Parts: sequence; C-alpha cells; structure tokens
Amino acid sequence: MVKEDSSKVLSEIKASSFDNIIGAFQFIGGIAGIIYVANQMTKNSWGGQLSIIIFLIILAIQGLRSSITLLILKDKLIIRRPLLLTSKTDVSFKTPEIKEVVFSKVKGRFGGPHIIIKSRRDNISYRIAGSDMVLSSFIETLTALNIKVTMDNWVL
Repeated sequence: MVKEDSSKVLSEIKASSFDNIIGAFQFIGGIAGIIYVANQMTKNSWGGQLSIIIFLIILAIQGLRSSITLLILKDKLIIRRPLLLTSKTDVSFKTPEIKEVVFSKVKGRFGGPHIIIKSRRDNISYRIAGSDMVLSSFIETLTALNIKVTMDNWVL
C-alpha cells in the first residue's frame, strides 16, 4: 500500500519580486533612517527626531510583513511570511475548515488584489500578487479540493 504524501505542494502564489524589492527597500530605508536621525539628536532637540524614528521603525516592520507566500497542500492551505522575525511565520487552515476563498479587487489606498480566507474560526485577508496564469491555477486547485471560490470584482 502506497501512502500519499500530504506535504506535497499542489499550488503556490508568491509575492511578486517587485513587492519583495519594495519590502526590502522599506526595511533598509527604515533602518538607515533610524541610524541617521539617531545620530542627529541633541540634548536640546529630540522630540521631532523621536517621532521620525518611530515612523521609520513602523516602516521597517511593514517592509518585513509585506512578503507572503500562499501554499496549497492536499489537506491544508498555508500562508507563510518568510521575512517575519517571529517564531510564528505560518498560518494554516485545514481544508475541511475553509468555508470559502474570495478573490477581490479592493479600491482605495491599500487596494489591489486581495484573497479573503473564510473559515470556521476566522476570516483573514491578504494582499496578493501574481500573474493571471498563476492565480487561475491556484483557483483550479482550490476548486479541485472542493473549496468554494468566489470572484468579487475580479476578471481573469
């Protein structure tokens, strides 16, 4: 009897290289800005510089958080944040737990293509990137696993 390997990746969406470059520049720019502004601080004027440092720290953290990879395995969907510096970089959903996956084009400042994963325990939204061919392959794999897929304001 041959045992099926449930760890085999069926489909994958990575952040585009452009998104990774932006994230790297945000992180490096944030760290470089913190060092520069910290060196410019004096005893008499530190309030403005402190505000700038806080902003640059947030910029650096956002750069690390922006990179994600979505993986579909036979029994689960994994969202991986490879640049996150914590011990919990993966969020996973078992296939039976997933109620629906919505692909949506969001308008506004943080708009663009998003994936919304609706499960029994929570709903999570991520901004995604990828070519139409990669996304359609991802959608086909979800459909083959009997996961309901909805396209909201989205045309492939």
